[in-house]
Amino acid sequence: MLTRPSLQTVLAKARSEAGQIAAGHPLWDAAARIFPEVYDGMLRAELADLGQLPAWAANDAAPDSAAA
Repeated sequence: MLTRPSLQTVLAKARSEAGQIAAGHPLWDAAARIFPEVYDGMLRAELADLGQLPAWAANDAAPDSAAA
């Protein structure tokens, strides 16, 4: 689904029309401070190994399986 031409067209249009934030942007930096497990892969891996990764941050391989 992520490789569909229609989706790629929409994503390309959105990227060209709206400025994207990146590391160093105040919003990015604030989010990285509040949710370090999202932006820091090593911390995320450590938390996952210790069983301390927040449920909302856990990687669900089949997110639609509960809805079925």
